[in-house]
Amino acid sequence: MLTHISKSISIATLLISLSLFSFSMVSPSVQSETSYFVSGLEDAILHGYEKGAIYEVNVMVRSDMNIGGLNISITNGSLSFSDVLSEDDLHSLLITDPSESDNYENWSFWWFAPSSSFELGEGGSIFNIDFLVSDDNGTLTGDVALSSQWLVPPPPVSSDSGVVPSWAEDLAWFGALATLVLIVVSVLIFTRKEQS
Repeated sequence: MLTHISKSISIATLLISLSLFSFSMVSPSVQSETSYFVSGLEDAILHGYEKGAIYEVNVMVRSDMNIGGLNISITNGSLSFSDVLSEDDLHSLLITDPSESDNYENWSFWWFAPSSSFELGEGGSIFNIDFLVSDDNGTLTGDVALSSQWLVPPPPVSSDSGVVPSWAEDLAWFGALATLVLIVVSVLIFTRKEQS
């Protein structure tokens, strides 16, 4: 009886393994080649955005999938379909009409950088782009999204005397004073050792 149960379990295990193997052979994962380039924010990403500046951002996409639209969202600033700021402070845009150029689909939007000042470590804008892959049902509902994200840092915090914040100047003076005190103390210790 025990031998019969163990044979039944072994056969069931074998059948489950074979069915899982055949499922993985029948439905391989979908591979896609998607590349994109973002222009218009290069300097802002490297050096920080200019307060209150307007940036035209272009996203060029080449993909073997049918990209039905882009969903762009940001954490600071405002987005627009044109270089005119609307009354609403938009943090998200859905763009569905690309222009075609040299085998790329080109999607454009405008980002209005924040005009207010921020404390150190604050004010960066995180950009999220979801590339919505069309399933050809006429809507973007339920479509698969490929995502990308990057950070546009704020401008350097400035003080009245230049681009160095006052806390950094205070810290530098404290460091210089502490170094001077340590030098004087070490000289006194060494001269006492030499005298004794």
